[in-house]
Amino acid sequence: MSTTHKAKILSTIMQSGAKTAANFNISNGNQYMIELEKEGIIYSYWMQDGKKRFKLRDIFNHTKANAFLKKYRESQQDQVKAPDDTK
Repeated sequence: MSTTHKAKILSTIMQSGAKTAANFNISNGNQYMIELEKEGIIYSYWMQDGKKRFKLRDIFNHTKANAFLKKYRESQQDQVKAPDDTK
């Protein structure tokens, strides 16, 4: 699973509140949200607007969410600092 997509989803939900998979410009965003649910970081619930039903996801465990994002950001910094092995 793409850690980048999961990090984008988490940071957006943490900043803006509950979202649906359609709120992200990620192909098949539900698969990443399901993984985050299995990891116990987010949870889902159904809403209804008139006749339309949709599933929202929100942060379940802020500690795990922050730890995930911190680990992701550190891994991104490590990749930037790594020496260029293409010589």
